[in-house]
Amino acid sequence: MKKLILSLLVSLSVISFPSSAQWYQYTFDTMGTRAHVEFFLDEKHQSTKRADLIIAAIIAEMNRLDEAMSPYKETSELSLLNRQAGLREVAVSEELFSLLVTAEKISQMSAGAFDITYASIGYQYDYRKKIRPHKGSIDQALPAINYKSIKLNVKDNMVKFDNTDTKIDLGGIAKGYAIESCIKILQSEGIKHALMSACRDTILLGDRNGRD
Repeated sequence: MKKLILSLLVSLSVISFPSSAQWYQYTFDTMGTRAHVEFFLDEKHQSTKRADLIIAAIIAEMNRLDEAMSPYKETSELSLLNRQAGLREVAVSEELFSLLVTAEKISQMSAGAFDITYASIGYQYDYRKKIRPHKGSIDQALPAINYKSIKLNVKDNMVKFDNTDTKIDLGGIAKGYAIESCIKILQSEGIKHALMSACRDTILLGDRNGRD
């Protein structure tokens, strides 16, 4: 992580700058979308170097979560779970398990309208290449879409899929979780006024120093 932040600082020191007297902002690509952070540093703590460090930490955190939870990266923890959980119980990190618990609660509250197992068919689509599965493939995979087929062992942070064809995708909540995590980083730096967004997920901290 320290090496990643250091490498980010090399580029940030050239291109990051205060957008006004004490506001700093930076836009970058991560998690398959465009992310944006801006924050206020008071005159006592105002420093381009400090702003660069904070921005680098934000980028590193977003990239860390992308590496862990992307269904498109073969080495991600989520991809590993998708490959193995249909065959056996799999131990996952506390962070991923917590997100799966949250997803289950949202599925229950929405009577299944929100369902991370949509990926059981969703992974067969490639919208950029305009590829969609045949009806036969869709019909065959439909039984795998059922959030109730995800079995969570709360005691040991273990996960098992009842259906071997089940796959999950946390795209519906992963970005929201990521920006919440980034907001915590900003707060840990004593920042009281900030905006953090990724795609359509946005969290505001305070205001724009007395303005909306």
